[in-house]
Amino acid sequence: MVQDWGGRATYIMPTDTNLVTTVRYWNVVECGETISGPVLNWLVQTCLLYDIPMIYEVAGKKEVLGPPEFHVWCEQSKKRQSQMTK
Repeated sequence: MVQDWGGRATYIMPTDTNLVTTVRYWNVVECGETISGPVLNWLVQTCLLYDIPMIYEVAGKKEVLGPPEFHVWCEQSKKRQSQMTK
């Protein structure tokens, strides 16, 4: 589940104890021009330093940065969205 709280996106991930964990992540999308190398480097380094999961788009291609659970959640979200558009 994705929620937008004041411009910050979050994902809710089930945990081993059947509880849910709400984790904030960054969703970075290009607006009119390709993200430059230095900006992308800063984004990646900052997310790694502070353990912030991120979905980012460069030259129209989406990438995912974060723990394995975040990657799984992103794949499941993509499948749910494609099923909703059928």
